[in-house]
Amino acid sequence: MTRRLLLFLGATPDAPVVWAATEGERVVKVGEAACVADLRPVALRVGETTAVVAFLRGEAAVWRVLDAPPKAASKLRAAARLLLEDELAEPAGVMHVAVTADTRAADRARAVVLAVRDDAMRRWRDALAEAAITPAIITADAAVFAGEDRVTVVRRNGRTVFGAPDAAGACENELFDAIAAGLLTEVGDQPATFFGDGDEPPAVLAGAALDERDARDADALVGAYAAALERRSPPNLLQGAYQPRSALLKRLPEWRRPAAIAAGVAALVLAGAAVDAWRLGRTADRWRALATQLHDKRFPDAVGVDPATHARAILRASDAGATFIGLTAKVAGAIADDDAVRVDRVGFDRPRGRVSVTVRSGGHEPIEAFRAALADDGLAMRDNGGFRRSGDELIGDLLADGL
Repeated sequence: MTRRLLLFLGATPDAPVVWAATEGERVVKVGEAACVADLRPVALRVGETTAVVAFLRGEAAVWRVLDAPPKAASKLRAAARLLLEDELAEPAGVMHVAVTADTRAADRARAVVLAVRDDAMRRWRDALAEAAITPAIITADAAVFAGEDRVTVVRRNGRTVFGAPDAAGACENELFDAIAAGLLTEVGDQPATFFGDGDEPPAVLAGAALDERDARDADALVGAYAAALERRSPPNLLQGAYQPRSALLKRLPEWRRPAAIAAGVAALVLAGAAVDAWRLGRTADRWRALATQLHDKRFPDAVGVDPATHARAILRASDAGATFIGLTAKVAGAIADDDAVRVDRVGFDRPRGRVSVTVRSGGHEPIEAFRAALADDGLAMRDNGGFRRSGDELIGDLLADGL
């Protein structure tokens, strides 16, 4: 039976916090602290054998499902960031993203993405640390009920928290009533649990096999969270830069930790550098031998000539009009020293005599200056479909024909 300390955090670290001690699904005690800093006595009282689970308000988090996710961890995290950047129109760099495999859907591969703003995550981590609290899990209150085979809606103090098989979130009651039909499309006559504070259940739950409970009953409401935690672990935001320190570091005396970290990092860097140098050297030798073999076979009149040198000579001698190297040289020469314009891609369709350049910048003026510099160098380009805004940047394509 797992002993837990559940922390239901407020909108900021200075807001009141509801805490609850549980053993499995049983609620042992429920209390309230004026702010996160006042939780220190509670944390010291429960001891180190208790797992601390901190719930951020669902309004501060984004929960999404990623179907058919890539198997490689790096590609999975990149796909999750692109999904959020596309939906939220925010640069992925401002978000802290946690990705967790979803084991509920046995018939299809999918992953759950939970994200919060990185600066908010940092504030909560620091505030909890100052209160001597080391959480095992930081998640969103709505994420606990997400991904289950039933719908759970909690309505209390003017806000609604909801979790469903493919949706989760939190917002004001009025906003939930306006958008619930589009969010919870799978309710129908499926089982649903509604915690209310005296109001009627939302219209979206009409027709569902409804289990109504009182959200004002703290033991019942906290018991629902405890039971959900017993069934399955929610997505944990303590990933990447926020992953907890290892148990070894916790056992080291304070004054020895920096030395242990420095020694460990130095050993890893040296070992990694040696292995990488050996592996890259062997790989480079193999590719160099293969390139020379293919070159000598294709160009019997230039056997023994370095392939790269031979390729440059052929391109320089080309009289078939524009060349990719020549065009990229023009593009590179048009970029200002202040890097106000960045080039993501240069595409050259030689049979059609067409070149396209994908650029991004903080405003229209640098892009126009970039176009003018290209025109001065003999490459007149035009907008191809306009520019779109992604976060603080404009992204779009420039096109030139008839080359």
